[in-house]
Amino acid sequence: MTTITLKNEIGLDFIEAIKALVKTKPKDFYTIKEDGIPDLDKAIKEIENGDVVSFESVDEAIKYLDDEN
Repeated sequence: MTTITLKNEIGLDFIEAIKALVKTKPKDFYTIKEDGIPDLDKAIKEIENGDVVSFESVDEAIKYLDDEN
């Protein structure tokens, strides 16, 4: 078996294309292992869901946090 390690820097579209090609082969010929970084994966999901608040200054962030409590 040959192991190919793909880094995210090459682009998601390229990685997805390779996965699509591999998945046309019998399952006995391949395994796909995706190692995630839990905190990063969580942050990406929050951004995609629009659950992220951004601030333009520290004062703005402090005011937001005070208002939340």
